[in-house]
Amino acid sequence: MKRRTFAFALVALASIAALYAADTWEGGTLFHTNALVDASDECIATTRSVQMEYLDSFGEGIEESSATAYYTLKNHGSRIERQISGDRDVFALLDTIYDGYVMTPFNDSIYAYDHDRLEDQDVDGVLCEVYRFEVAMDLNTLHAGRAEGELLGWDEEQDEEDGDIVMTLYIDPSNGLVVRQDMHIVLSGNSYVDQSAFFELQEIDGTTVMVPTRVVTSGMLQKASSAPEVLDAVYFSALETFSGYQMADGWHD
Repeated sequence: MKRRTFAFALVALASIAALYAADTWEGGTLFHTNALVDASDECIATTRSVQMEYLDSFGEGIEESSATAYYTLKNHGSRIERQISGDRDVFALLDTIYDGYVMTPFNDSIYAYDHDRLEDQDVDGVLCEVYRFEVAMDLNTLHAGRAEGELLGWDEEQDEEDGDIVMTLYIDPSNGLVVRQDMHIVLSGNSYVDQSAFFELQEIDGTTVMVPTRVVTSGMLQKASSAPEVLDAVYFSALETFSGYQMADGWHD
C-alpha cells in the first residue's frame, strides 16, 4: 500500500461519526465492552512467554523455538524495560507486528469502522454475541510511541473501509467481556497476519479490567532479498501467554 499523506484528514472528513470508535457506544452489550477497554488501556503484562513454530509454504512445521520477555515498569510505567531469555529472534519477529498490546475496535486510536451483528455462538461454554468489524487504523498504533504512519483499511475512492483489517469479536452479554477476538490484517505486498486473542477479567489496583491471557499470532511476512528475483518469506505460528499485569501510566494511549 502507498503511504497516504492526507489519510487522517480524509477519514476525519469522510467518517466524522465513526472517529474515535471507543466514544460512540451509548448502550447495550457494546457499551459495557467499551468501558472495559477504556479501563484496561494502561495494563501491561510483566511476563510474556512465546512458543514459536516456523512453517514452510505448505503449513508444515520446520523449526520450533521459544522465548520469554520480562517487562519492568520504570517511572510509574512511562518507561518500560524488557529483558529476554531464550531465542531473541522470536521477539525480533513479533516486534515487527505489534508490541504485545491487543487492539480492539473500541480503542481510541481506531479511526473508522463498519460493523455487523452475526449469529450468536458458543465459545468455551459461553453463548456470545458476535460482531464483525471492518476497521481503519494507522499501522503504527500497533506499536506504542511510534509516530503516525501508513493508514490501513481505508479505501479512498469508495470513502469506506476496504476489508484489509477485520476484527470478529465474541462477547459475553452478561458483562461485556470479549471472550475471543479474531483479527485478520493484510499488510503491504502479500504479507498478512491472523491473530486470535482470548481475554479474562482481572482486578488491578481495585479496577476490573479486561486483558488477554493467551494470544495466537500467525501469518506470512515477505520482503525483498539482496537478489532482485528472490523474495524472503517467513511463515510462522506463535502461541503467547501473558501474566503479571500491572498498570502503566499512559502505556498505550
